[in-house]
Amino acid sequence: MTNPASRQRPLRLRSLDGCRGLAAVIVLIHHCALTVPEYANLYLAGKIPAQGTLLWWLNATPLKIFTAGSEAVLVFFVLSGLVVSLPVLRAKSFDWTAYYITRTLRLWIPVAASLLLAGLCVTLVTPDPAVSVSKWVAESDVPLLEWQEVVRGFDAVRGPTRINNPLWSIQWEFIFSFLLPVFVGIAVVMRRWIVATICLCVILAVVGVMNDISFMIFLSAFLAGAVLVFPVIARTRRYRSRGASAWTRAGWLGCFIAAVLLLCAYWPLLLGGNTDPLALAIGKGVGILGAVLIVLCAIYSRTVARFLELGFVQWLGKISFSLYLVHVPIIELFSRLLGSDHWMRALLFAVPVSVAVAWMFSKFVELPSHRLSRYVGRFVSAKFREYVATDHIGPRTRDNTPSGERFRASQSDPGVEPVSIPVREIRPTTGLNP
Repeated sequence: MTNPASRQRPLRLRSLDGCRGLAAVIVLIHHCALTVPEYANLYLAGKIPAQGTLLWWLNATPLKIFTAGSEAVLVFFVLSGLVVSLPVLRAKSFDWTAYYITRTLRLWIPVAASLLLAGLCVTLVTPDPAVSVSKWVAESDVPLLEWQEVVRGFDAVRGPTRINNPLWSIQWEFIFSFLLPVFVGIAVVMRRWIVATICLCVILAVVGVMNDISFMIFLSAFLAGAVLVFPVIARTRRYRSRGASAWTRAGWLGCFIAAVLLLCAYWPLLLGGNTDPLALAIGKGVGILGAVLIVLCAIYSRTVARFLELGFVQWLGKISFSLYLVHVPIIELFSRLLGSDHWMRALLFAVPVSVAVAWMFSKFVELPSHRLSRYVGRFVSAKFREYVATDHIGPRTRDNTPSGERFRASQSDPGVEPVSIPVREIRPTTGLNP
């Protein structure tokens, strides 16, 4: 809980909004590619393309960054770890009651709406065995959608994600949001060993990949983002508007190239014929380091930041969450209609429709859910403070002293007049800075 005197001004790094928008576009391109049978077989059946083919070039070289959907999700997780932890660690005190209410509603309402949209898309087209589709689309087919499956999907932590595949990552967002005090505590303890903590996150991710332990992989990405809060706060305090030197720009260019190579390191190893489980696990684990470097480039590199702050990129960032939630049901709808033989035609319809629906979803679902979550968060927090300040302490007398305290004081020392101790007024706070 906090008061207006201790409230910090909101810190918003616009370049991170642009970074989120580009990551959402990469996920969109990735899922579009999965409607192509050969690409889906690489992901889901492990069929390695012949060296020198177009599919090989798109996956075994840095060109993979344009279809690196799973890796873009790691960037999302690092961004969430940073931007959700930032208000907590900047504030002198923090309203956790408002935070939990606001964060839950802010995520859950758009997720629930996207499930209804996905259910509608599934019911519009009945899968036709005569229409060939990729393995990815076939695994998402629901011959007879039952309303119980949509309702079970409302369980944002354990619900099924078959009819809207991207919700698997939202489940990890919820888990991180519930465990935020733990991540903030670790970040505070390890603030002097940030590089070592990020290296530890990579090691935990490698162990998680080798033993198929999902929480070690994904929660490590959130933790890596959380520990970045302290250098980001320090950077904003030392910020100067003067231009960077040529050496600095060259250094950040090299950092960005290294970030792309690390983020996609798994695929050159796999397509190069490497079968060592440890090497492949390291290739996936260092993706967290690549995601961290991309976020750092977005914050510290003036060239990258200026690009990410362009109007169109910012607009993509504005609709990024909505685009992430709605695009897969629309892509699969057109793929089922036209089949894998006409995948290019299907994507020519699916991509612009996905962007248009995402814009409407952002305007009529996501933004209203933000306003509602803030209102409910403030309301519940105020009621909770009122309960703590009055009912929980006990009934008050005219001099504003709890009657129970007056009785205990008079009983302990009959010769001493009871002293009224005013209770400090606690004012409401918004908790989260959206």
